[in-house]
Amino acid sequence: MSIRKIIKNPFFYLLVHYLAWILLYVLSYLSIMISNTNPSLSLYQWDHLRYDNILLGSVNFVLFALVAFVLIPHYFIKKRKWVLLIVLCFTSATVFCYFKYNLDKWHVAEFKQSIKKNSQENKIKEAAQIKKTEISTPTTGSSTAPSNGAIKQIKPALPRLVKSTPLIPFVQASFRTYYFINIWYNIVIIFMAFGYVMLIQWFLQEGIRRRLESEKLTAELSFLKMQINPHFLFNTLNNIYSLSLKKSDNTPDSILKLSDMMRYMLYEKEDAEYHVPLNKEIKYLENFIALQKLRYSGEMHMSFEIKGDTANQKICPLILVPFVENAFKHGVLNDAANPLSIQLTAAADNKLIFEIRNKINNNNKDLNGGIGLVNVKKRLELLYPGRHQLETSVTKTHYNAFLTLTS
Repeated sequence: MSIRKIIKNPFFYLLVHYLAWILLYVLSYLSIMISNTNPSLSLYQWDHLRYDNILLGSVNFVLFALVAFVLIPHYFIKKRKWVLLIVLCFTSATVFCYFKYNLDKWHVAEFKQSIKKNSQENKIKEAAQIKKTEISTPTTGSSTAPSNGAIKQIKPALPRLVKSTPLIPFVQASFRTYYFINIWYNIVIIFMAFGYVMLIQWFLQEGIRRRLESEKLTAELSFLKMQINPHFLFNTLNNIYSLSLKKSDNTPDSILKLSDMMRYMLYEKEDAEYHVPLNKEIKYLENFIALQKLRYSGEMHMSFEIKGDTANQKICPLILVPFVENAFKHGVLNDAANPLSIQLTAAADNKLIFEIRNKINNNNKDLNGGIGLVNVKKRLELLYPGRHQLETSVTKTHYNAFLTLTS
């Protein structure tokens, strides 16, 4: 049997709880035993440890386990039967009171027997010590026998009767008196079981909630990424189609660049925070811009400037592409006085600053709506919650976007 199967076994789970329960009982009394310097009390302390901390502790654990692992899961978590659960818990507390009452009676009888036996052993030792003293005492002098003071000096210290358990005084009373005194202890154990189960349930629900949130985030990001791919493919394939109609020599090169970009989109591995190296994202943007340039036979006026150290920076993939794609789709690219300007700055404290500015082409309207920019806003809310700032402004002639990301 493997270790994993042993750990998942309910009996192993119960055994671990029992050992932890008994350990708490023993540790609570161990300091008293260690601090004791009177050897005559050791008999009673060991009896107290054996009975109160181990035997009664085991009985109390059975009550705790019955409520925590049987009654609450069955009648509260599954069926939500509060009244029946309260009745069963109160009945269990009463039954355990009766059981402990009889157990205490048995223990008192056993304890008295051990006291009697210990007293007889002490008398035998005392007599032997007195006899030994008489033999060793010289016959000359005023007296042939030791005085009472001498006997008291050589008399071994007899242990005083101490309470081996606080329940001993109660067993001499009726069960009714014992019940009303000890039922509260069992009720405390039941409340401990309720608190323990509720704590465990909270941890389990919290784990489930976090896992569902993670799965939901992954599903949403996958869905949004799937939206990016068709949107990008639709525009790029239209561009390649236009090149093929013109029988342009740039058609094979554009297909190759598209293949490299699709490889990045599909196979690039993200880390636990859905990030990729910034340099790979920059390479993707450069390929995207190069692919867009193939559409134009004339001169294109634009600049793509990178500032700062990008070697150790990371970014969520395809987060900047919709802005660049929007600029190429709706911007004027052949105006030397108003060029398309793209700037990416890797600042300190893992901060990225992205700026883009383009002149608006009023003759090129997006009749289907801007899927890309709506998509990127949703992704920013999921991937950079509270760690991004997006500002956009649109005038009659220009579109400006300013994005700040903090990893």
